[in-house]
Amino acid sequence: MSEQRAGARHATRVRLSRILEFVAASAIVAIALVLAYAVRRWEPAGEAAEEADDGGERIAIRNDGQTIRISLTPDLVDLAGIETTDVVQVTRADYVVAPASLQFARGRHYRAVARFDGRVAHVACSVGQAVKPGHVLCVVESDAVTEAKAALLKALAQYEAASETYDRLVTLRETKLVRQQDLIDARKALEQARVAVSSARQLLVSWGLASGDIDAAVAQRDLSPSIPLRSPIRGRVLQVHVVPGQNVKSGQLLAEVADAAVLWAEILVDEPQAGRVAEGQPVSFRSASAEMAPASGRIFFVTPQVDPRTRKVTVWAELDNAAGLYRAGMFGTVRIEVAAPRPRLYVPVDAVQRSGGLVCVFVEIAEGSYELRRVQTGAREGEQVEVRYGLNGNERVVAKGGFFLLAEVARRYPEVVTAKPRATGEPP
Repeated sequence: MSEQRAGARHATRVRLSRILEFVAASAIVAIALVLAYAVRRWEPAGEAAEEADDGGERIAIRNDGQTIRISLTPDLVDLAGIETTDVVQVTRADYVVAPASLQFARGRHYRAVARFDGRVAHVACSVGQAVKPGHVLCVVESDAVTEAKAALLKALAQYEAASETYDRLVTLRETKLVRQQDLIDARKALEQARVAVSSARQLLVSWGLASGDIDAAVAQRDLSPSIPLRSPIRGRVLQVHVVPGQNVKSGQLLAEVADAAVLWAEILVDEPQAGRVAEGQPVSFRSASAEMAPASGRIFFVTPQVDPRTRKVTVWAELDNAAGLYRAGMFGTVRIEVAAPRPRLYVPVDAVQRSGGLVCVFVEIAEGSYELRRVQTGAREGEQVEVRYGLNGNERVVAKGGFFLLAEVARRYPEVVTAKPRATGEPP
Protein backbone atom coordinates (compact mmCIF):
# COMPACT_ATOMS: atom_id res chain seq x y z
CA MET A 1 0.00 0.00 0.00
CA SER A 2 2.82 2.36 0.90
CA GLU A 3 4.58 1.51 -2.39
CA GLN A 4 1.44 2.58 -4.31
CA ARG A 5 1.33 5.92 -2.46
CA ALA A 6 5.02 6.53 -3.12
CA GLY A 7 4.48 5.78 -6.79
CA ALA A 8 1.58 8.21 -6.99
CA ARG A 9 3.62 10.97 -5.38
CA HIS A 10 6.48 10.34 -7.79
CA ALA A 11 4.11 10.51 -10.77
CA THR A 12 2.69 13.80 -9.49
CA ARG A 13 6.18 15.30 -9.14
CA VAL A 14 7.02 14.22 -12.67
CA ARG A 15 3.88 15.84 -14.07
CA LEU A 16 4.57 19.11 -12.18
CA SER A 17 8.15 19.11 -13.41
CA ARG A 18 7.02 18.72 -17.02
CA ILE A 19 4.44 21.52 -16.63
CA LEU A 20 7.08 23.89 -15.21
CA GLU A 21 9.45 23.01 -18.03
CA PHE A 22 6.70 23.76 -20.56
CA VAL A 23 5.86 27.12 -18.93
CA ALA A 24 9.54 28.12 -18.81
CA ALA A 25 10.04 27.19 -22.45
CA SER A 26 6.93 29.17 -23.45
CA ALA A 27 8.17 32.22 -21.52
CA ILE A 28 11.55 32.05 -23.20
CA VAL A 29 9.93 31.85 -26.64
CA ALA A 30 7.65 34.83 -25.83
CA ILE A 31 10.56 36.95 -24.62
CA ALA A 32 12.55 36.06 -27.71
CA LEU A 33 9.66 37.11 -29.94
CA VAL A 34 9.26 40.45 -28.10
CA LEU A 35 12.98 41.19 -28.34
CA ALA A 36 12.99 40.28 -32.01
CA TYR A 37 10.08 42.63 -32.65
CA ALA A 38 11.72 45.43 -30.68
CA VAL A 39 14.98 45.03 -32.50
CA ARG A 40 13.16 44.93 -35.83
CA ARG A 41 11.01 47.98 -34.93
CA TRP A 42 13.49 50.29 -33.18
CA GLU A 43 16.92 49.32 -34.41
CA PRO A 44 16.82 49.09 -38.19
CA ALA A 45 19.98 51.15 -38.02
CA GLY A 46 21.84 48.09 -36.78
CA GLU A 47 20.82 46.02 -39.82
CA ALA A 48 21.53 48.89 -42.14
CA ALA A 49 24.91 49.44 -40.49
CA GLU A 50 25.80 45.78 -41.00
CA GLU A 51 24.92 46.07 -44.67
CA ALA A 52 26.95 49.27 -44.90
CA ASP A 53 29.92 47.53 -43.27
CA ASP A 54 29.59 44.79 -45.86
CA GLY A 55 29.80 47.30 -48.66
CA GLY A 56 26.12 48.29 -48.82
CA GLU A 57 25.03 51.85 -49.68
CA ARG A 58 21.84 52.16 -47.57
CA ILE A 59 23.44 54.49 -44.97
CA ALA A 60 26.25 56.98 -45.51
CA ILE A 61 27.58 59.31 -42.79
CA ARG A 62 30.08 62.10 -43.27
CA ASN A 63 31.73 63.87 -40.33
CA ASP A 64 34.22 66.64 -41.19
CA GLY A 65 34.61 67.80 -37.61
CA GLN A 66 32.20 70.70 -38.07
CA THR A 67 29.06 69.07 -39.44
CA ILE A 68 27.63 65.57 -39.50
CA ARG A 69 25.47 64.51 -42.43
CA ILE A 70 23.67 61.23 -42.83
CA SER A 71 22.12 59.93 -46.05
CA LEU A 72 19.59 57.11 -46.38
CA THR A 73 18.16 55.23 -49.31
CA PRO A 74 14.44 55.84 -49.99
CA ASP A 75 13.44 52.41 -48.71
CA LEU A 76 15.32 52.98 -45.45
CA VAL A 77 13.66 56.41 -45.06
CA ASP A 78 10.31 54.64 -45.23
CA LEU A 79 11.45 51.87 -42.90
CA ALA A 80 12.62 54.37 -40.29
CA GLY A 81 9.34 56.30 -40.55
CA ILE A 82 11.11 59.60 -41.18
CA GLU A 83 8.84 62.60 -41.72
CA THR A 84 9.88 66.24 -42.08
CA THR A 85 8.16 69.56 -41.45
CA ASP A 86 8.91 73.26 -41.85
CA VAL A 87 10.36 75.30 -39.02
CA VAL A 88 7.64 77.71 -37.86
CA GLN A 89 8.50 81.35 -37.25
CA VAL A 90 6.20 83.32 -34.95
CA THR A 91 6.56 86.83 -33.51
CA ARG A 92 5.92 86.31 -29.85
CA ALA A 93 6.85 87.83 -26.51
CA ASP A 94 8.58 85.99 -23.70
CA TYR A 95 6.20 85.11 -20.88
CA VAL A 96 6.14 83.91 -17.32
CA VAL A 97 2.98 81.93 -16.63
CA ALA A 98 1.61 81.70 -13.09
CA PRO A 99 -1.65 80.95 -11.26
CA ALA A 100 -3.72 83.88 -10.01
CA SER A 101 -6.97 84.80 -8.31
CA LEU A 102 -9.11 87.93 -8.70
CA GLN A 103 -10.45 90.29 -6.07
CA PHE A 104 -11.99 93.74 -5.93
CA ALA A 105 -9.49 96.57 -6.19
CA ARG A 106 -8.68 98.51 -3.05
CA GLY A 107 -11.15 101.38 -2.67
CA ARG A 108 -13.68 99.82 -5.05
CA HIS A 109 -15.49 97.62 -2.54
CA TYR A 110 -17.50 99.27 0.24
CA ARG A 111 -19.07 97.43 3.15
CA ALA A 112 -21.58 99.60 5.02
CA VAL A 113 -21.66 98.61 8.70
CA ALA A 114 -23.58 99.93 11.69
CA ARG A 115 -21.35 102.18 13.81
CA PHE A 116 -23.66 102.06 16.84
CA ASP A 117 -26.52 100.03 18.25
CA GLY A 118 -29.78 101.16 16.68
CA ARG A 119 -32.67 100.40 14.37
CA VAL A 120 -32.93 100.43 10.57
CA ALA A 121 -35.44 103.17 9.73
CA HIS A 122 -35.24 102.89 5.93
CA VAL A 123 -33.50 100.85 3.23
CA ALA A 124 -32.85 102.95 0.13
CA CYS A 125 -31.14 100.42 -2.15
CA SER A 126 -31.70 96.99 -3.67
CA VAL A 127 -29.48 94.22 -4.98
CA GLY A 128 -28.07 95.02 -8.43
CA GLN A 129 -28.89 98.72 -8.23
CA ALA A 130 -26.31 101.09 -9.72
CA VAL A 131 -25.27 103.77 -7.25
CA LYS A 132 -23.06 106.85 -7.36
CA PRO A 133 -20.94 108.39 -4.60
CA GLY A 134 -23.26 109.92 -2.01
CA HIS A 135 -26.19 107.60 -2.73
CA VAL A 136 -28.08 106.73 0.48
CA LEU A 137 -27.97 103.00 1.15
CA CYS A 138 -29.98 102.94 4.37
CA VAL A 139 -30.96 105.09 7.34
CA VAL A 140 -30.18 103.98 10.90
CA GLU A 141 -31.58 105.71 13.97
CA SER A 142 -30.69 105.72 17.67
CA ASP A 143 -31.14 107.91 20.71
CA ALA A 144 -27.37 108.13 20.81
CA VAL A 145 -27.50 110.07 17.56
CA THR A 146 -29.83 112.65 19.10
CA GLU A 147 -27.47 113.01 22.07
CA ALA A 148 -24.46 113.40 19.76
CA LYS A 149 -26.20 116.08 17.69
CA ALA A 150 -27.26 117.91 20.85
CA ALA A 151 -23.67 117.74 22.13
CA LEU A 152 -22.48 119.28 18.86
CA LEU A 153 -25.02 122.12 18.98
CA LYS A 154 -24.10 122.79 22.61
CA ALA A 155 -20.39 122.82 21.81
CA LEU A 156 -21.01 125.21 18.91
CA ALA A 157 -22.97 127.55 21.17
CA GLN A 158 -20.17 127.51 23.75
CA TYR A 159 -17.64 128.15 21.02
CA GLU A 160 -19.58 131.13 19.72
CA ALA A 161 -19.87 132.58 23.24
CA ALA A 162 -16.16 131.99 23.93
CA SER A 163 -15.27 133.57 20.60
CA GLU A 164 -17.32 136.68 21.33
CA THR A 165 -15.79 137.02 24.79
CA TYR A 166 -12.27 136.69 23.45
CA ASP A 167 -12.90 139.19 20.64
CA ARG A 168 -14.32 141.71 23.14
CA LEU A 169 -11.34 141.36 25.46
CA VAL A 170 -8.93 141.79 22.56
CA THR A 171 -10.70 145.06 21.69
CA LEU A 172 -10.62 146.29 25.27
CA ARG A 173 -6.93 145.43 25.61
CA GLU A 174 -6.12 148.53 23.57
CA THR A 175 -7.74 150.69 26.28
CA LYS A 176 -5.66 149.13 29.06
CA LEU A 177 -8.88 148.11 30.86
CA VAL A 178 -8.30 144.32 30.61
CA ARG A 179 -5.92 142.29 32.67
CA GLN A 180 -3.53 140.04 30.82
CA GLN A 181 -4.74 137.03 32.85
CA ASP A 182 -8.34 137.62 31.70
CA LEU A 183 -7.18 137.53 28.09
CA ILE A 184 -5.26 134.31 28.70
CA ASP A 185 -8.29 132.68 30.31
CA ALA A 186 -10.54 133.74 27.42
CA ARG A 187 -8.10 132.31 24.89
CA LYS A 188 -7.99 129.02 26.83
CA ALA A 189 -11.81 128.83 27.00
CA LEU A 190 -12.01 129.46 23.23
CA GLU A 191 -9.55 126.65 22.50
CA GLN A 192 -11.44 124.25 24.75
CA ALA A 193 -14.69 125.11 22.98
CA ARG A 194 -13.02 124.52 19.59
CA VAL A 195 -11.83 121.08 20.74
CA ALA A 196 -15.33 120.22 22.01
CA VAL A 197 -16.86 121.15 18.63
CA SER A 198 -14.29 119.09 16.74
CA SER A 199 -14.81 116.10 19.03
CA ALA A 200 -18.61 116.21 18.77
CA ARG A 201 -18.44 116.58 15.00
CA GLN A 202 -15.92 113.75 14.64
CA LEU A 203 -18.16 111.38 16.57
CA LEU A 204 -20.95 111.88 14.03
CA VAL A 205 -18.49 111.42 11.16
CA SER A 206 -17.27 108.15 12.68
CA TRP A 207 -20.88 106.98 12.80
CA GLY A 208 -21.21 107.53 9.07
CA LEU A 209 -22.83 110.93 8.86
CA ALA A 210 -21.45 112.88 5.88
CA SER A 211 -20.03 116.37 6.37
CA GLY A 212 -22.84 117.87 4.30
CA ASP A 213 -25.44 116.13 6.48
CA ILE A 214 -23.75 117.46 9.63
CA ASP A 215 -23.76 121.02 8.27
CA ALA A 216 -27.45 120.68 7.36
CA ALA A 217 -28.28 119.34 10.84
CA VAL A 218 -26.48 122.28 12.46
CA ALA A 219 -28.16 124.84 10.21
CA GLN A 220 -31.62 123.39 10.90
CA ARG A 221 -30.92 122.61 14.58
CA ASP A 222 -31.89 119.05 13.69
CA LEU A 223 -31.96 116.62 16.63
CA SER A 224 -33.51 113.68 14.77
CA PRO A 225 -32.10 110.25 15.75
CA SER A 226 -31.38 109.28 12.11
CA ILE A 227 -28.11 108.92 10.21
CA PRO A 228 -28.20 108.20 6.45
CA LEU A 229 -25.36 105.89 5.40
CA ARG A 230 -24.10 106.83 1.92
CA SER A 231 -21.97 104.96 -0.58
CA PRO A 232 -18.56 106.61 -1.05
CA ILE A 233 -18.00 104.87 -4.39
CA ARG A 234 -19.66 104.26 -7.74
CA GLY A 235 -20.75 100.69 -8.37
CA ARG A 236 -23.50 98.11 -8.03
CA VAL A 237 -25.17 96.92 -4.84
CA LEU A 238 -24.00 93.36 -4.17
CA GLN A 239 -25.99 92.57 -1.04
CA VAL A 240 -28.51 94.14 1.32
CA HIS A 241 -28.35 92.43 4.69
CA VAL A 242 -31.08 94.26 6.64
CA VAL A 243 -34.76 95.21 6.38
CA PRO A 244 -36.64 98.25 7.72
CA GLY A 245 -37.40 98.02 11.43
CA GLN A 246 -34.57 95.59 12.14
CA ASN A 247 -32.47 96.18 15.24
CA VAL A 248 -28.74 96.18 14.54
CA LYS A 249 -25.60 96.04 16.63
CA SER A 250 -22.45 98.07 16.20
CA GLY A 251 -20.28 96.42 13.55
CA GLN A 252 -23.14 94.57 11.86
CA LEU A 253 -22.98 94.47 8.05
CA LEU A 254 -25.79 96.40 6.39
CA ALA A 255 -25.03 96.50 2.66
CA GLU A 256 -22.22 96.00 0.13
CA VAL A 257 -21.31 98.00 -2.97
CA ALA A 258 -18.57 97.13 -5.46
CA ASP A 259 -17.16 98.48 -8.68
CA ALA A 260 -15.83 95.58 -10.79
CA ALA A 261 -14.66 97.74 -13.72
CA VAL A 262 -11.16 97.30 -12.29
CA LEU A 263 -10.00 94.12 -10.55
CA TRP A 264 -6.80 93.12 -8.83
CA ALA A 265 -5.03 89.86 -9.65
CA GLU A 266 -3.02 88.18 -6.92
CA ILE A 267 -0.34 86.22 -8.79
CA LEU A 268 1.89 83.53 -7.28
CA VAL A 269 5.18 83.38 -9.19
CA ASP A 270 7.68 80.57 -8.66
CA GLU A 271 10.85 81.75 -6.96
CA PRO A 272 13.18 80.96 -9.92
CA GLN A 273 10.99 83.08 -12.25
CA ALA A 274 10.46 85.99 -9.86
CA GLY A 275 13.65 87.74 -10.93
CA ARG A 276 12.20 88.25 -14.41
CA VAL A 277 9.08 89.99 -13.11
CA ALA A 278 8.96 93.75 -12.53
CA GLU A 279 6.46 96.53 -11.93
CA GLY A 280 4.92 97.95 -15.10
CA GLN A 281 5.07 94.71 -17.11
CA PRO A 282 1.87 93.91 -19.06
CA VAL A 283 -0.18 90.90 -18.04
CA SER A 284 -3.21 89.01 -19.33
CA PHE A 285 -5.57 86.89 -17.22
CA ARG A 286 -7.61 83.91 -18.39
CA SER A 287 -10.20 82.10 -16.30
CA ALA A 288 -9.59 78.47 -15.45
CA SER A 289 -13.29 77.67 -15.85
CA ALA A 290 -14.54 79.73 -18.81
CA GLU A 291 -13.45 80.59 -22.34
CA MET A 292 -13.47 84.38 -22.48
CA ALA A 293 -11.34 87.12 -23.94
CA PRO A 294 -8.39 87.72 -21.60
CA ALA A 295 -8.40 90.68 -19.23
CA SER A 296 -5.31 92.84 -19.65
CA GLY A 297 -3.49 95.05 -17.20
CA ARG A 298 -0.11 95.80 -15.63
CA ILE A 299 1.83 94.83 -12.55
CA PHE A 300 1.84 97.52 -9.89
CA PHE A 301 3.64 95.72 -7.05
CA VAL A 302 6.06 92.83 -6.58
CA THR A 303 6.40 91.80 -2.94
CA PRO A 304 10.05 91.87 -1.77
CA GLN A 305 9.85 88.50 -0.02
CA VAL A 306 9.42 84.81 -0.75
CA ASP A 307 6.75 82.83 1.07
CA PRO A 308 8.76 80.40 3.23
CA ARG A 309 6.10 77.71 2.89
CA THR A 310 5.28 77.79 -0.83
CA ARG A 311 8.56 79.34 -2.11
CA LYS A 312 6.52 81.71 -4.26
CA VAL A 313 6.52 85.48 -4.68
CA THR A 314 3.21 87.36 -4.60
CA VAL A 315 2.74 89.81 -7.46
CA TRP A 316 -0.19 92.26 -7.78
CA ALA A 317 -1.60 93.46 -11.09
CA GLU A 318 -4.49 95.78 -11.93
CA LEU A 319 -6.79 94.49 -14.67
CA ASP A 320 -9.23 96.33 -16.92
CA ASN A 321 -12.64 94.65 -16.55
CA ALA A 322 -14.80 97.32 -18.17
CA ALA A 323 -16.61 94.61 -20.13
CA GLY A 324 -17.61 92.92 -16.87
CA LEU A 325 -16.57 89.44 -18.01
CA TYR A 326 -14.58 88.60 -14.91
CA ARG A 327 -15.62 88.47 -11.26
CA ALA A 328 -13.90 88.68 -7.91
CA GLY A 329 -13.06 85.25 -6.57
CA MET A 330 -12.23 83.72 -9.97
CA PHE A 331 -9.16 81.55 -10.39
CA GLY A 332 -7.10 81.40 -13.55
CA THR A 333 -3.73 81.84 -15.20
CA VAL A 334 -1.76 85.01 -15.79
CA ARG A 335 0.78 85.47 -18.58
CA ILE A 336 3.35 88.11 -17.66
CA GLU A 337 5.19 89.62 -20.62
CA VAL A 338 8.79 89.75 -19.41
CA ALA A 339 10.38 90.46 -22.82
CA ALA A 340 9.19 92.41 -25.86
CA PRO A 341 7.78 90.51 -28.86
CA ARG A 342 10.41 89.19 -31.28
CA PRO A 343 10.58 86.54 -34.02
CA ARG A 344 10.85 83.03 -32.55
CA LEU A 345 11.39 79.65 -34.18
CA TYR A 346 9.34 76.58 -33.22
CA VAL A 347 9.67 72.89 -34.09
CA PRO A 348 7.67 69.86 -32.97
CA VAL A 349 8.67 68.54 -29.56
CA ASP A 350 9.51 65.14 -31.10
CA ALA A 351 11.97 66.81 -33.49
CA VAL A 352 14.36 67.60 -30.64
CA GLN A 353 16.72 64.70 -29.83
CA ARG A 354 18.73 64.45 -26.62
CA SER A 355 21.56 62.15 -25.66
CA GLY A 356 24.27 62.83 -23.09
CA GLY A 357 25.46 66.39 -23.61
CA LEU A 358 23.88 66.65 -27.05
CA VAL A 359 20.62 68.47 -27.86
CA CYS A 360 19.97 68.49 -31.58
CA VAL A 361 17.57 68.35 -34.50
CA PHE A 362 18.12 66.87 -37.96
CA VAL A 363 17.71 69.33 -40.84
CA GLU A 364 16.73 67.99 -44.26
CA ILE A 365 19.44 69.04 -46.75
CA ALA A 366 18.06 67.06 -49.66
CA GLU A 367 15.70 64.16 -50.09
CA GLY A 368 17.06 61.39 -47.85
CA SER A 369 19.95 63.56 -46.61
CA TYR A 370 20.00 65.13 -43.15
CA GLU A 371 22.36 67.33 -41.17
CA LEU A 372 22.74 67.20 -37.38
CA ARG A 373 22.29 70.66 -35.81
CA ARG A 374 23.03 71.42 -32.20
CA VAL A 375 20.24 73.58 -30.78
CA GLN A 376 19.23 75.39 -27.64
CA THR A 377 15.56 75.07 -26.73
CA GLY A 378 13.27 77.49 -24.94
CA ALA A 379 9.70 77.39 -23.67
CA ARG A 380 7.29 74.72 -24.79
CA GLU A 381 3.99 75.81 -26.35
CA GLY A 382 1.68 72.79 -26.56
CA GLU A 383 3.28 70.31 -28.96
CA GLN A 384 5.81 72.90 -30.20
CA VAL A 385 9.05 73.96 -28.55
CA GLU A 386 11.05 77.13 -29.17
CA VAL A 387 14.52 76.80 -30.68
CA ARG A 388 16.68 79.72 -29.59
CA TYR A 389 19.89 78.66 -31.31
CA GLY A 390 20.90 76.48 -34.23
CA LEU A 391 18.26 77.23 -36.89
CA ASN A 392 17.62 80.19 -39.19
CA GLY A 393 13.92 79.55 -39.85
CA ASN A 394 14.09 78.47 -43.51
CA GLU A 395 14.77 74.77 -42.90
CA ARG A 396 12.76 71.59 -42.80
CA VAL A 397 13.47 69.38 -39.80
CA VAL A 398 12.86 65.71 -39.10
CA ALA A 399 9.66 65.61 -37.04
CA LYS A 400 9.44 61.82 -36.78
CA GLY A 401 12.20 59.23 -36.99
CA GLY A 402 14.91 61.44 -35.56
CA PHE A 403 15.72 58.78 -32.97
CA PHE A 404 16.76 56.43 -35.79
CA LEU A 405 19.24 59.00 -37.13
CA LEU A 406 20.63 59.80 -33.69
CA ALA A 407 21.09 56.10 -32.93
CA GLU A 408 23.14 55.64 -36.09
CA VAL A 409 25.27 58.71 -35.32
CA ALA A 410 25.84 57.40 -31.80
CA ARG A 411 26.86 54.01 -33.14
CA ARG A 412 29.38 55.46 -35.57
CA TYR A 413 30.58 58.45 -33.48
CA PRO A 414 29.81 57.85 -29.78
CA GLU A 415 31.98 60.81 -28.76
CA VAL A 416 29.46 63.17 -30.40
CA VAL A 417 26.60 62.29 -28.05
CA THR A 418 28.75 62.16 -24.91
CA ALA A 419 30.87 65.28 -25.37
CA LYS A 420 29.86 68.49 -23.61
CA PRO A 421 28.79 71.44 -25.79
CA ARG A 422 31.68 73.61 -26.87
CA ALA A 423 32.07 76.93 -25.06
CA THR A 424 32.25 79.05 -28.24
CA GLY A 425 29.57 78.96 -30.89
CA GLU A 426 27.59 76.21 -29.20
CA PRO A 427 24.49 76.27 -27.02
CA PRO A 428 25.18 76.33 -23.31
